[in-house]
Amino acid sequence: MVDFQGFTENILTFFKNLVQNNNREWFIENKAFYEQYVKNPSIELVNSLSIRFANEGLPYIADKSKSLFRLYRDTRFSNDKSPYKTNLGILFPLNSIHTKVQDVRTIGLYFHFDAKESFVAGGLHFTDTPTANLIRDRIAEEWKDLLSILENKEFKMNFPVLSQDNKLKKAPKGYPADHPAIEILKLKGFTVFGQLMHEQCFHKEFEDTILEKAKIILPFLQYLDEAINVNN
Repeated sequence: MVDFQGFTENILTFFKNLVQNNNREWFIENKAFYEQYVKNPSIELVNSLSIRFANEGLPYIADKSKSLFRLYRDTRFSNDKSPYKTNLGILFPLNSIHTKVQDVRTIGLYFHFDAKESFVAGGLHFTDTPTANLIRDRIAEEWKDLLSILENKEFKMNFPVLSQDNKLKKAPKGYPADHPAIEILKLKGFTVFGQLMHEQCFHKEFEDTILEKAKIILPFLQYLDEAINVNN
């Protein structure tokens, strides 16, 4: 097994070119380049972190079959027929007894890289209303516990943004509009973000960066996991 040595600037070159040439002919010509500079280092990163998560006692799944997002897009129900995603996505699901990878309740740490930006995020970005309401129920009762996580100095340095995507305009049904955490209760997903510089990914030490962020975000992920599995 090859140790992770970091990505190189060639991953940035690949995605910049893919944005301009999102077609099968171009990709076939550049598939070897993709495998050498994008796919293979991604597998090496996942394999290496699998060992380090285990050594550190961190409850994350790092498995190439579960962690690596496919580059190929599902275009069946989309007006955009571009065959390829223009970003790298790697997910490290929380290894809970309740985890169902690629389910609406999959909680985890996510690494994203594209031509314009890179970031690490974590939580539960897309979910259904019943699952969101389970999380809201816990927040309604234990909002101070959540705020203590989100407002922790180290946490805020690494994950300063709580996603506001698809936020409700009014209080969700069944929750008081004057609740102290009403702005969080309005959320339909529960995800925090921290931007990276592309250059941070171009070193072997990037593995350490992911490991450290996995430790910092863990209380937030476990808070969500406990909320949606309160009766299990």
